[in-house]
Amino acid sequence: MPEEIYELEDFLQLVPLATECRVKPVRKENITKVKLRTRQRLYTFKVENKGLNALLDQIKKLNKNITIENL
Repeated sequence: MPEEIYELEDFLQLVPLATECRVKPVRKENITKVKLRTRQRLYTFKVENKGLNALLDQIKKLNKNITIENL
């Protein structure tokens, strides 16, 4: 089961452990789900569309080997 993270700081602490990042827009809402896959678990975080690019930039800085996939 995926685990939803509600705090940005907690989500960013998991980024160095992640091997993959998926970005999926949520229909009918102004929200995008960002999913981090680690070896043991899948973590999700909801972010407003206007803050998505800033979050993806932070993810890329924290983990240069991560693959970001748009769904």
